[in-house]
Amino acid sequence: MKRALHLLDRIRFGGAESVALNYARSMASWGVRSTLCGKPDSAHFSAFASRYADIRHRIDPKEIRRADYLFVHSNRNLFRLLVLRSFFRLRAKRIVYIQHLPYAEWKFKLLARIINRLCTGFIRITPMTESLVERYIRIPVEFIPNFYLPRYALSERAAIREKVRNRYSIEPGQRIVLFSGALKPGKGLPEFLTLAERFAGSADYRFVVVGDGQQAGLIAAYPHKNLLW
Repeated sequence: MKRALHLLDRIRFGGAESVALNYARSMASWGVRSTLCGKPDSAHFSAFASRYADIRHRIDPKEIRRADYLFVHSNRNLFRLLVLRSFFRLRAKRIVYIQHLPYAEWKFKLLARIINRLCTGFIRITPMTESLVERYIRIPVEFIPNFYLPRYALSERAAIREKVRNRYSIEPGQRIVLFSGALKPGKGLPEFLTLAERFAGSADYRFVVVGDGQQAGLIAAYPHKNLLW
């Protein structure tokens, strides 16, 4: 069986981790077993992801040697591979850099030199980076958006809506205000909780958080009942 190794910063609910997990699930149908490697940050995500991939918390030389594909999801791991490339004979492997965020041009220009030298492929997941990628990336590039919204027939909407609201005790007339993302500084969770608190006395709105991470304690400390995590 062929193997793929996804090099992440952390194992948690987040954008890069979602991409890695989507790839792991898809590649499994092609007979490729995946390993997600990153620092532990969410036991919930690790338990969920372990149904589709192996979980490792640090780079194991054995994992690199037996991997047929290396997916680089962070610049920190890009630099690590640059240092390790001679030792692990990486030229015999497919190494794919996945760009999750837009960068300033000066920074991307420097990254591109390493990417072009080390990697065999580049995946762009957002239209925002198209011009920079075209300007500086010399290896084959694929544009693969990560998220595709599920599509249901309009006739199914009422039944699905009722099922979800019944499961989480959300009243039929309540409007849902949703926060979805990694619970870490810079994502806006404190501001979302401040907004929820302003509407704590209103039965018209239900605030919902989807995600996990280091700021989960803020939700645990939230004193009102209009929030669902």
